[in-house]
Amino acid sequence: MVTRVRTTEQNRINQRNLRARRKAYVQELEQRVRKLENDRIGATKEVQVAAQRVHNENRLLRALLETKFGVGAHQISKYLAEVNSSTDIGTQVSRGPANSVALSTPSERRGESGTGDATFRHRRINE
Repeated sequence: MVTRVRTTEQNRINQRNLRARRKAYVQELEQRVRKLENDRIGATKEVQVAAQRVHNENRLLRALLETKFGVGAHQISKYLAEVNSSTDIGTQVSRGPANSVALSTPSERRGESGTGDATFRHRRINE
């Protein structure tokens, strides 16, 4: 009978300890969830700030192309559409004669004919 009482008492203690450990574990998980949610919010804000910075830089670069080099918005859009639709994404910049910069699209590197718009393709750097 004494053994049975001890076993019952030990079971109660074990159950109490189990409930305490479970409660602590659930609280820890809830805290981790809150931290991850806050980290996600912070990361989202950082991405938004970076996207805004890139947007502003692109806007300034487009304005520079238009004002300094005479490249119109239509030419820029057409060029970007061609580059983005290609499997070989990216623009290669090479130096040409008289310190000019030649922009080539993937199709031009493959030998396909382009528009031949020399005002867009070649500009002196020192202008």
